[in-house]
Amino acid sequence: MLLLNYAEQVAQVRTCGTWRLPDGIGGGGNGDVYRCVGTVAPRSGLEAAIKILKTGRNERRDRVPRFRNEIDFLLRAGGRRAVLPMLDHALPDDPSQRSWYVMPLAVPLVQALGPSPELPGVVAPVVLQSQITNSQ
Repeated sequence: MLLLNYAEQVAQVRTCGTWRLPDGIGGGGNGDVYRCVGTVAPRSGLEAAIKILKTGRNERRDRVPRFRNEIDFLLRAGGRRAVLPMLDHALPDDPSQRSWYVMPLAVPLVQALGPSPELPGVVAPVVLQSQITNSQ
């Protein structure tokens, strides 16, 4: 039996739940992020981002609890102004099943700030959002 690495497994399947994964966006130590498109109403055609928990032989013991904590936080923080909402997720008990969650695509910071942002224009919204978040 041929064992596939994590990236090969995701490339072969290219779907998670009702989400199709056309291409990658990036990743980190705990998971990889892909652009995804909803395939079932009411999210049919909706573009979003999906984070898939990394799995494999070299899996760190804290990876699953950390991912579970991310999902728990997103469920609790849903509706807060400073947090993108979670649209869908899967956190199966069976470790052979993939864990993932879907969020709206964020606008890249460099795009949101424009071609030549001034420091006060960058810092002021961050400070304001921090004050709003801490007061809730």
